[in-house]
Amino acid sequence: MTAYVIKEKVADLYFVFQPIVKTQSEKSHTISSYEVLLRSRKEGRFPIDLFLDLISDEESNQILLDEYKKMVYHFMESCPDIGLSLNVHHEQLVHESTWKFLKDIQIFSNRITIEFTEFVPDSYVRNNFSTRQWMCAINKLGYRIALDDIDSGLNSLQFVMEHIDLIKVIKFSLLPFRMMDRPTILHFIEGWIKISERYNVALVVEAVEDKELANELSNLGAVYQQGYFWGRGKVL
Repeated sequence: MTAYVIKEKVADLYFVFQPIVKTQSEKSHTISSYEVLLRSRKEGRFPIDLFLDLISDEESNQILLDEYKKMVYHFMESCPDIGLSLNVHHEQLVHESTWKFLKDIQIFSNRITIEFTEFVPDSYVRNNFSTRQWMCAINKLGYRIALDDIDSGLNSLQFVMEHIDLIKVIKFSLLPFRMMDRPTILHFIEGWIKISERYNVALVVEAVEDKELANELSNLGAVYQQGYFWGRGKVL
């Protein structure tokens, strides 16, 4: 893609900020932070194919992250007292533009969590770069690290435990397990709650879509939650 075509495609994209809440009781909660979700105006959802095309190349990744940089500065000015979670695909970390982006927004690092997504990188990336080294470098820049969608894709229980000393947040999404009955999935979440307590990391349960589930999770000890029940997100 030429730079003009890349910019045209990126212009179709926008950001949605979905709240991550901390529940105090059935009727009380506070917004802990917001996760940035990338959306396409044409598709009305996360444009996975376009995103993967953009991050596969240094130039297009930089153009995309230039928009992220503008968004971060705008958010920090608009919401000075709240944190922000940014998703990073492993493929992006091979690009110098990603590290430049992280340094450009480092002034806000104490309010930003970098979420390593569950997408499995291709064999070249996997064989030539160390996720642990990347995490250490990001920690040194002052960011908190989260693992997104644990129990899915790359972010298996084994992967979590191999990097537990470097992360501060684990996120469990209910979406990949929609076909599982609720009592069974709650047993899985209980296990992750115990791990989070044992290793002093925060657990966020994603894709919470109804009040009953939100209450059940709170009663189990999963107080950090995210999903349509708590808000589909907003555009700043």
